[in-house]
Amino acid sequence: MRFYENFLYLAVFLGAIMEVCKICHGPLATSSTVCLTSKGSKTINAASEERGQDILCIPGDVVHTDCRKFLTDKRRILVAKRRIANCYSDTSEPPKLRSHSSFDFRDHCLFCGFPARINERKRENDAFSVRTFEFQKTIGKICEERNDSWSREVKGRLGVINDLHAADALYHQTCSFNFRTRKNIPSTFSPTPAKQKKECTSGRPVELIQQKAFMKITDYLEANDDEQITIVDLVKKMEEFCEIPYSVVYMKQKLRQKYDKDIVFTDVNGKLDVVTFCYTAKSILHDFYMQQKKDPESDKFALITAASKIIRSDIKCMSISKQSYPSPTEVGSMNFHTNFLPLSLKIFLDSIFIEKNPNLKIAAIGQAMIQAARPRVIISPLQISLGVVLHQHFASRFLIDTLHNLGFCTSYSEIKKFQSSAAVVQGNSLQVDVGEESCLQFVADNVDHNACTIDGLNTFHGMGIMAAITPVVKKDFQVPRRDVSKEEVLNIGTIDVSLYQQKTKTKKIPFAKLTILEAKNKFWELDFMSSIIWPLRYPKPAWSGFLQMFNSGTFPGQSSSVFFPMIDLDPSNMSCIYTTLKFVCREASRYNKTPVITFDQPLYWKALLTRNERESDLNRIVIRLGGFHLQMSFLGAIGHNMGGSGLQELLECVYAPNAVVHMLSGKAVLRAVRGHFLVESTLYALILSEIYGIQIPNEENGGGKNPNDESRELQPDDTDLDMENHSAENSSDCNLAQKDSGDADEDLSGRDDSFHMWHPDLQIICAMYDDMCNENLSADEACKNDVFKGIKDKMSGFMRDLPSNRTATLWFEYLNMVSLLHTFIKAERTGDWFLHLQTVKKCCHI
Repeated sequence: MRFYENFLYLAVFLGAIMEVCKICHGPLATSSTVCLTSKGSKTINAASEERGQDILCIPGDVVHTDCRKFLTDKRRILVAKRRIANCYSDTSEPPKLRSHSSFDFRDHCLFCGFPARINERKRENDAFSVRTFEFQKTIGKICEERNDSWSREVKGRLGVINDLHAADALYHQTCSFNFRTRKNIPSTFSPTPAKQKKECTSGRPVELIQQKAFMKITDYLEANDDEQITIVDLVKKMEEFCEIPYSVVYMKQKLRQKYDKDIVFTDVNGKLDVVTFCYTAKSILHDFYMQQKKDPESDKFALITAASKIIRSDIKCMSISKQSYPSPTEVGSMNFHTNFLPLSLKIFLDSIFIEKNPNLKIAAIGQAMIQAARPRVIISPLQISLGVVLHQHFASRFLIDTLHNLGFCTSYSEIKKFQSSAAVVQGNSLQVDVGEESCLQFVADNVDHNACTIDGLNTFHGMGIMAAITPVVKKDFQVPRRDVSKEEVLNIGTIDVSLYQQKTKTKKIPFAKLTILEAKNKFWELDFMSSIIWPLRYPKPAWSGFLQMFNSGTFPGQSSSVFFPMIDLDPSNMSCIYTTLKFVCREASRYNKTPVITFDQPLYWKALLTRNERESDLNRIVIRLGGFHLQMSFLGAIGHNMGGSGLQELLECVYAPNAVVHMLSGKAVLRAVRGHFLVESTLYALILSEIYGIQIPNEENGGGKNPNDESRELQPDDTDLDMENHSAENSSDCNLAQKDSGDADEDLSGRDDSFHMWHPDLQIICAMYDDMCNENLSADEACKNDVFKGIKDKMSGFMRDLPSNRTATLWFEYLNMVSLLHTFIKAERTGDWFLHLQTVKKCCHI
C-alpha cells in the first residue's frame, strides 16, 4: 500500500512538471506549487468571478502559490471591482440612432439610418436602391431570426410601409451584408462615438454579460454531454443569454482554456467541431487518489468509480457514424458486434461472464450499456436489429417501448424512421442484382388492411405484388438515416395506374390440345416404396419425411422475396389487373427475364382475358395459376368424385366431421393431403394382403405375418431391426437387393422364420429399406432394382382382374388421383417445370 501511495505521488509530480498553472498559464516547474482541494478551487473560482475573469479550477488542479495569493487578495479584488464599475458606468444614456429623430426612406439607409444617396455617375457610400418586393420579405424573415435590438429597429421601419420599391428605399451594401450575416452595424455607420469606446483602460475589457453567458454555456455543455453538440450550436445557444455572443473561433479558444485536455473537438457524422469530453486516465487516477486520501476506508467504491469513468471515457471517444444504419452483413457478423465494444468495456464484461461462449451476451449487454451512456449519439446495431425483428413479428408498440425503457431495445420512433428510410431506398422497383441463371417470378394477390373495423371505415382492399428470386439474393447495402416526410413515402410508394379499355368483345378462350409431354418422374420408386412399406415395416415415416430421408444432392437454394408498392384499386378491377401486368413486364424487362406471374383462380381468369385483348408487349407474359390453388382445386375434384363412396365416413374415423367436409371440398389443404395419403397407404396394404397374403397391422398386431406360419406374428420389435444385431447382415442385404428374386431364399437364411416365409419381392423391398435407413444403400442404387416394376405389374394385373366390380374400379381410380397428387407436390417442391406441366395435363384429363 505504501508503494502504491508513493507511485501516485510520483505521477502527480511528473504531471506537475509537464502542466501549466491554471491562473497565469506559466510552467509549474518555475515556482512553488500547491494542489487545490474542493474548498481551494471554489475560492479561486469566486475570486475570478468577482474580478471579471474566466479562470475556473477543479479539485486536483496544481497552481502557483504566489498566483493563488495574488488572485484571492481582497484588496486587489476591490480595486478590480472599481475599475469594472468605472468602465461600465450607466451614468449617461447611450445615443440613439439617427432614425429616432427623423427617417426618410429616400435619404437614409434602411438598416443603419445614416444618409445614403446615389449619384447619377457615381455611387456614394456604397448605396443601392430596393428593386424587388422579395427583398422586403427576406429582410422580414431575417428580423424574426435575429430578434435583437438592430432587427427590431429595422422591423419597425418595415412596418411603416408596404412596398419598399415604391417608396424608393435605399440601403448601404455593407449594412445589408452585416445584417444578413448576423453581424453588428458597421463601424462607419455605428451611432456609438469613437471616443466613448476608448474611455476604458487599456487592454481588452471584461464583458460581464458575455462571461456569465459563457458560464451558462459550460453548464449546458456538461449537462448535455450525451448529445452531438458543435461549436456553432454553442454560439447559437449563447445568443439566448446575450445579444453579442462569442465567435466560433473565440468560443473554441475559451473552451480550450477552461477544460484544457479534458475536451476534444472532432468531426462526426458530417458535423464540424463536435465537442466531446474526454477525461484522461491520468486525471481519473488523480481523482481516485484524492478520494482515497479523504476516506481510506472507501477503496473498493473509489476503485469502481474510477473504472466506470475510464469505461465511460472510452465510450465517448468511439468513432461512430449515425448517418446510416448497419448493413445486413454487419448485423449478421458476431465479430462486428464484439468489435463494436471498446476494449475496456469488453475486458470488464469478459471478467464477469463464466460461460464457455458468452460473446453474444457480452455484445448485447455491452451495446445496451453504450446506448444508455450516449442515447442520442449512438445507435447500437443489436438493439436496432432486435427492434425491427420484434416489430415484424408482433407489430406491438407496447412491447417495443417496454423493452426500450428497460434498455434492451431501440425506441419505436427509431424503428419507424428506419422503415421509412428503407422504403425510400427501396423505391418502387427491384434494387437487387438478378443474375442470368436466377429465376424471377412475380406473385400478385388481394391485400386487406383494417378489414374488421367497427364502423367499416379506414379499410384498405387493394392489389399487392411481390417478386420471388431463386436462389436467394442478399441485399447488402446500408440504409441512410434521414427524416422522411409523408410526401416522399407517398411518391415512391405508388404505381401509376393504367386505364383498361376493352377493345373487342370478350371471347371464350379456347383450350388447344396440348402436345404430348414426356417428363421423367425421378425416383418414382421411392414414392412407390413409401406407399407399400407400411405393412412390411411398422411404423414408417410420412411421405414427405420418407423422401427427405433418402433424397440428397444440390438444390438451387432458398428464395428471397421483394415487396412492391400496393395498387389502391379493387383487385378484381380490370384496370388494376392491367396495371399489374404492365408493371411486371417492365420490371422483368430490366433484367432480360421472361415475365412470369402467379394469380389465384378469379384473378387468373381475368388476367388471361386482359392479356389476349391487349398489345403485343403483354402477350409474352406467362400467367400461372398458383400451385396452392391448383392443388386445392384438384383436392376438391377428388372429394367430389368420391362422394357417397364411404371416403367421408373413413376420414371421420381420424378427423372431426366438420373438418372432413372442408377436406373433401379442398379448403383444408394440409389436412386433406394428410388424410388422402393415409387412405392410400391403407388401400395398398389391402392389395398387398390379397396378392402376397401378408397380415395387415392393427392395434394388437404391429407387423406382417406369413400365412404359412400361423404360430408366430410379427411384432413391432421384430419389424424395427436392432442396429447392433443387423450390422453383420448389412453387406448381404445390399448384395441381395441386386440379385434375382429366385436366389433370395439362399441369401435370407440368417433372418427369422416369418421373414424367410415371405415372398422374395417383399424380402428384397424390406432389405433395401433397412439398408437405406442404415445409409448402406443410396437411393440411386435402390431405384435401379427391377423389383419395384415387378410388384407394380402384379398390382396392375390384380386391378385388371376386377373390371366388373364398380366399387373396386372407383377406388383404383382414387389411387391414381392420389398418385397424381404425389407427383404434383414433388414437381412444385423440386421446381421440375416439365413434370409440373405433365401432371397438370393429366389432372385436367386433356
